Amino acid sequence: MAAIHLILFSRAPVAGESKTRLAASLGGEAAKAFHVCCLKDLIATFDRFRDGNTEVNCHLFITPPHAEGPFAAEGVHWPEHFQVHPQCGQELGERMANAFAQILGGSSRGSRALLMGADLPLLQEGHLADAVQALQRADVVWGATADGGYYLVGMKQPYPELFALEGWGGSAVLKASLARAAELGLSTECTSALPDVDVFGDLARVRAHPLYRELAGRHATRFIAGLPRVDPQGAAG
Repeated sequence: MAAIHLILFSRAPVAGESKTRLAASLGGEAAKAFHVCCLKDLIATFDRFRDGNTEVNCHLFITPPHAEGPFAAEGVHWPEHFQVHPQCGQELGERMANAFAQILGGSSRGSRALLMGADLPLLQEGHLADAVQALQRADVVWGATADGGYYLVGMKQPYPELFALEGWGGSAVLKASLARAAELGLSTECTSALPDVDVFGDLARVRAHPLYRELAGRHATRFIAGLPRVDPQGAAG
C-alpha cells in the first residue's frame, strides 16, 4: 500500500513571533495561546486519522529550525510516530515546495502528501480523507479558504512550479495556483472549504461555520468562545 503523508507547517509558538497578524488585534500572548490550541487540536486530528495505520506518516515542519523547546514549553507534544523536520527556504512557497520534495522524493510510487498550516480550528479527519480520495482522481488537490487562499494542498509528486508565484499569500493565491497547474497540464480538484485564521475578523467565519458548535469541545473552539463577538470585518461586538 502506498504511503500517505500528512504535513503540518508551524512556526514555534512564541509571543510576538507566531500569528503576528492576529496578534495585532489580540496581543502577542493571546495570539500565541490560540496558536497553541490549534496545534494541540491538529496533532490530535492527525493521530486519529492515522489510527495505528503505519502507512500514514505524520510530519511536523517547524521554523525556526530545531525549535522544539518552545512547543514543549507550551505543552504541545506529539506521539512518537511524528517526524519533526526544519522548514528550509526563505519564502513560504519555497519552504512548502522543499517539504514536498523532501517527503515525496523518497517515497514509493503512488504515495500522497497533504500539507496544511497550523491555523485550522475546524479541520477534521473527514477533510483529510476527502483530500486523500481526491488525489486518486487528480494530480493536485486544494482546500479553499474564504479569502482566496487555501488551507490545504496535496499532491502525488513534487511540483515546485506551483509555489513559484508572485504575490505569495495574497487574496488571489488559489486562483493563481490553479492557473499555474493548468499551464503545467495538471488535473486539479478542490475539496470542502474551511476557514483559517490569519486576522481577527477570520474568527467570525469560524463562529459562523456549522462545525463550530459540533466541535465546541476542542481547545481552539473553547478559546474562541471566550473572546468578544466579532463581525466578518473584524469589529468586536
